[in-house]
Amino acid sequence: MIKHIAFCPDITGETLLLSAEESHHCIKVLRLHRNDTIGIMNGKGILLEGSIEQPDIKKCQVRIISTIREQRRTEHQLHIGISPIKQQARFEWFIEKAVELGVAMISPLLCDRTEKPNLQYPRLENLIISAAKQSGNLILPILNQPQKFTDFILQQKTACRYIGYCGDGQKIALHQLPLHQNTCIIIGPEGDFSPREISLAINHHFSLLSLGEHRYRTETAGIIAAVYCSVFNQTIGG
Repeated sequence: MIKHIAFCPDITGETLLLSAEESHHCIKVLRLHRNDTIGIMNGKGILLEGSIEQPDIKKCQVRIISTIREQRRTEHQLHIGISPIKQQARFEWFIEKAVELGVAMISPLLCDRTEKPNLQYPRLENLIISAAKQSGNLILPILNQPQKFTDFILQQKTACRYIGYCGDGQKIALHQLPLHQNTCIIIGPEGDFSPREISLAINHHFSLLSLGEHRYRTETAGIIAAVYCSVFNQTIGG
């Protein structure tokens, strides 16, 4: 049984070199030694079994033994567009849980009421890798660069599009969403979307979505949507 997993995007060939960060973690933190077994994931659906040949803290060399598992992308993928949160730790929590739940793509949205975001992409990318290792999700989600709300809406082509909304209007409930469909759900900032944004989204074939009777924090709303679409799709109807 593989206890430890390292990330290496390039897994071609019989041997590979881990990055300086992964090498340091394996040798200094996990205290692995020559001939110790380790899992190697490439973030694209492949998990390999490897054996450490050169336990160097900067360039750890691993010999590939076999393929442990291959994971395919689901046919029904979830794309969450979400307003960044001023408190970095809360947005990081959302990113971590979204990875664990198998969200395929995350797009930070700069909305009319978005507070000045403080997105540290190298840190977020490391967090994504760490969450994937911990959860066993072998496919890393795509984390897009921040995008203006209007540009995002105009570019969306996903058939099933929903905008979470706390105001009045004819809304669809989470349990009414169709199963096994590529889905895009957008979550607004605290204070909700502006009337201009709601009108623009509706005019571009987004349906208003209700997440329930309560008003949630942005990151909580994003996770509620992810839990339903990711877990419910997996457990109902295969």
